[in-house]
Amino acid sequence: PKQKYVMVQVEDEDKPVRRDIKLGKSKDKEVEVLKGLKKGDEIVKGAKDESADDEEDKDDDEKKE
Repeated sequence: PKQKYVMVQVEDEDKPVRRDIKLGKSKDKEVEVLKGLKKGDEIVKGAKDESADDEEDKDDDEKKE
């Protein structure tokens, strides 16, 4: 399965940072987060994990060679 993560705005960072999370129970539109977030964390909806793009680009470059 794909790793679950969210992008969180951190105080001293210009861009949101990735936080891996562990999900628990879900009901309707709510999901329990068991691990990975701290009280007060602000999730940035729609933010993109740029480090994942860097890895994908690196993989694509290796395939071309």
